[in-house]
Amino acid sequence: MFVNHVVSEGIYHIEDPNGFGGVCATLIIGKEKALLFDTCYGLFNLKEHIRSITDLPVIVVCSHGHFDHVGGSYQFDQIYIHQEDVVLAQSHTSIDKKRLAISQAKEKGLFLEDYDLDKFLNSKLPTLNVIEEEICFDLGDRRIKVIHLPGHTKGSIGIIDEKSRILFAGDAVSPFIWIFGEEATKLSEYIETLKKLKEFDFYIFYIAHSIYPFPKNKIDKLLHCAENVDISKSVYFSVPFIPEKQLLMYSEGEGDIGNPDYCAIVYEPEKFA
Repeated sequence: MFVNHVVSEGIYHIEDPNGFGGVCATLIIGKEKALLFDTCYGLFNLKEHIRSITDLPVIVVCSHGHFDHVGGSYQFDQIYIHQEDVVLAQSHTSIDKKRLAISQAKEKGLFLEDYDLDKFLNSKLPTLNVIEEEICFDLGDRRIKVIHLPGHTKGSIGIIDEKSRILFAGDAVSPFIWIFGEEATKLSEYIETLKKLKEFDFYIFYIAHSIYPFPKNKIDKLLHCAENVDISKSVYFSVPFIPEKQLLMYSEGEGDIGNPDYCAIVYEPEKFA
């Protein structure tokens, strides 16, 4: 079910087709260890897929606590996650979230009839190693820097592979970002995240819900969009699996995220501060 997209030597953006638009995990392979960034939905055997690529010890780091990023964590012995998203990860691995993933898989024709539903529904998060500050993981011949990127959630993080100078941002930085729910920060904090991010050394970045890279200067467009959010120019927006949410979307540029000039922020009015 997984599709490998080669990013650079030793780096794979691994696509899980399930859910609302699909989602990607990222595998970075060093000389002595590998690092897996996110675990997707968990319906399919990500651990087995990783083993088909490398037999090195794997460090698992989750970008934030939403289900499409921590859902497959139960397949591993332990994961790293930011302290601000521990409770979110626990709540987002509920049976209701897992049933939604199953429903989405069936709608997409991805569900396998011989799938072990009980194992998935009864799965638990593994040991959680809490990230409290920005740290680095040494994979032997490459260092992975973890950076705190609050906005989409309070505990969102990104990672920079210092060898390739590529940022992997999860959902924390995106041309189509969601800033709503108790887990999200105020829009003003997301703006500060974008300003901070510009100071780091990377030349392109990948997000979890696209297989294509974005140039670093895209951050300037995201920042312009965030700093100029205008409620009077926003439109109502509905998320299929949470239709009760009263959301607004402000956008700049035409088309979708494939357009270099396009940026959009989906937000709740109370986040507008």
